[in-house]
Amino acid sequence: MTIALVAVGSSCFSGSSDDESATQPEQDQVELAETEEARAGESEPDETQAEESENEVAQAEEAQADQADADEAQPEETQADEAKADEAQPEEAQPAADSTLVGSLVANPGERTEWRATIGGDIGADVWLAQTGGFVRGEITYDSVGEPIMLIGQAYDSRDGYFVREFVPGEGRAEVTGTLILGQVEDGTVTEAAWNDDSLTLDYVGVADEPYFFDPLARAGDYTYAFAPFGEGDKCCGPSGRLTISDVEDTSLQIEMNTVTSGPAFNQAFVDPTVVPLKGNVARFEQLDEFTDCAFDITVFDGFAFVQHVDDRFDCGFGNRATPSGIFVLMP
Repeated sequence: MTIALVAVGSSCFSGSSDDESATQPEQDQVELAETEEARAGESEPDETQAEESENEVAQAEEAQADQADADEAQPEETQADEAKADEAQPEEAQPAADSTLVGSLVANPGERTEWRATIGGDIGADVWLAQTGGFVRGEITYDSVGEPIMLIGQAYDSRDGYFVREFVPGEGRAEVTGTLILGQVEDGTVTEAAWNDDSLTLDYVGVADEPYFFDPLARAGDYTYAFAPFGEGDKCCGPSGRLTISDVEDTSLQIEMNTVTSGPAFNQAFVDPTVVPLKGNVARFEQLDEFTDCAFDITVFDGFAFVQHVDDRFDCGFGNRATPSGIFVLMP
């Protein structure tokens, strides 16, 4: 709608007498008449401007009413479009039932994704994995064994993939007997996988009815790991670690830690018994002085724990390549 503005100029009135010999009273009468006409001329623009102002207000109100009607109609169309988009999205996000790709690990916390695995072309197994916050728990059941074996892992590379370890109970330690590597490439779908140095094919099965519950429970005890070789015969030994948790309170616990690199160096990362603050299921060790700037978190779930450095604070005074970082399993 176009609002027309009318410009009004001021009218000027001038009077003159053809009879220059007119007396002063006559001139006064002429000037008085001219003055009255001039006043009348001045009042006319004011009245015109008032009318124009009223017209402008009416036109503006009409324009606002038209805009309000348009605004009221727009959300309904937008909401309808968004509803259609929301209805279409889940179908696109669902993996195909016959997909040979690994299903997404970026799912609801605890949701168990299942696959049928073939290792090295001839070893069959069933696998399920669940994740929460980049931490992974699962199981693998080999056809030849029939009993589930614990899988525990972590995300890497900004959670674009996962390292998952297979743990079996040994003599006073949890032994790492396999490593599952998942490379996540797009939309949470993993298209590359390996088991140790063997090829691995994973056929997506689906999502289990029952989720896995990541119990954020800090329990006292010894948490361990050990890599092959396991000290059999003349072979000794792969990297190993032990984390002891004790004196668990609501806001603190005590830790003691010792990890060792493989031979022949056997360098150590050693932490004497230290009380550290506990927030939820995460305890943090920190040491900052003129010689060290060290910090790592211990994230504890019921039965296992993850240790990882924070804020790039690696200057802990440990031996060469020795680190507290790792996955530790609670011993029975």
